[in-house]
Amino acid sequence: MLSSLFGNFRPRGDGGDAGAASHAGPMSQAPMSDSEAIRANLTRTRANLSQSPAMVTLLDPMQVWEQSPVTAMAQATGALAERVDMRSMSGRRRVGQVARAALPLGGQGLVKVYAVDPEVPASEARSIALAMSERSHMTAVILGPDEAGRAAAVRALARAVARPSWECRHLVFLLQGEEGLASQSFTRQDWPADLRLQWLPIKPGPHGLWQALTRAWAPQHIVALPAPAPSRPAAMPVAPRALPHTVEAFAADPEVQALALVDMSNGQLRRSYLGGALALETVAQDMCASWSLQAPLTDFDQGAPAELLLLRQQGFQWLRPCGHPRGVGVLMVLSHRAELEPLRHALLQLDLNGAWAAALLPPAASDEADEAPTIPLSL
Repeated sequence: MLSSLFGNFRPRGDGGDAGAASHAGPMSQAPMSDSEAIRANLTRTRANLSQSPAMVTLLDPMQVWEQSPVTAMAQATGALAERVDMRSMSGRRRVGQVARAALPLGGQGLVKVYAVDPEVPASEARSIALAMSERSHMTAVILGPDEAGRAAAVRALARAVARPSWECRHLVFLLQGEEGLASQSFTRQDWPADLRLQWLPIKPGPHGLWQALTRAWAPQHIVALPAPAPSRPAAMPVAPRALPHTVEAFAADPEVQALALVDMSNGQLRRSYLGGALALETVAQDMCASWSLQAPLTDFDQGAPAELLLLRQQGFQWLRPCGHPRGVGVLMVLSHRAELEPLRHALLQLDLNGAWAAALLPPAASDEADEAPTIPLSL
């Protein structure tokens, strides 16, 4: 069962080895359920999570998604999704399917994300899905807007986490609808002290789900990465924080390590304020290529432009198309400490004020210069 995913799920001594079976005691002959077979195999193959490949299990207990969310995210990010049949230990009965894909979730490399779609009675289906989660590095649970359904799903997860077999120490609930509706459901549960618990709102569509997973997964890698050397002293916090009204003021933010205006079609730099031009051009070309694959599948929120946000070793890489001028994007490299929402509001305000368009205007001609004006790559 699922031998191509995690190894052979068939219990030892079950067929194929008559000699071993003939000497097996009564306890080894006891029937094993599908969820128990999965649990036994993962216990053997992923005994030490710190040395096991990164794994995220995605649960959809309220059946918010009609299709597999892993398959949808793979299509949105250009990754390859695989679907593998789950069969009973005898191989005669199909139990369901598992979808898996290696997705970019920030940090270093790709992360394998799994979602199980059982075709068995509801109680056994829940057991199979939870067994897959027990030895994951992160379990993400999609919750719909129905408050009663959310509460039931949270209670079921709390019972599962309390079992001795549960090893996953990072649990994140991804909420569609108002985030506050489920807050009491979380606080009423008796969660283990060493469990990292999060709940995050998600936007509709596969890109919104992928972004939420990236936000949840990223902090795990921030801790493991070496802290970047500060390029300038950190500014004292100011409350309330004033939004910058010029591009130069935005670039002066202590968490902005690099800033450039780029051609979205090819990643060429149009104007660079911070950072080495050569290094930024490589980042710009990679980000624009990734954005071009994901933008057509992005659900736009009230007409806001699509954006691409990735976590790298040096910090966040953020690409956001301008509303004006069209075809131009703002590329930023931010420190891990950057507060994204204030910066997002500042970007929108600069766009509305025409600051990006003004930044691309050629400098005024000088009487002392006969050459045609040029746009500097670095200030």
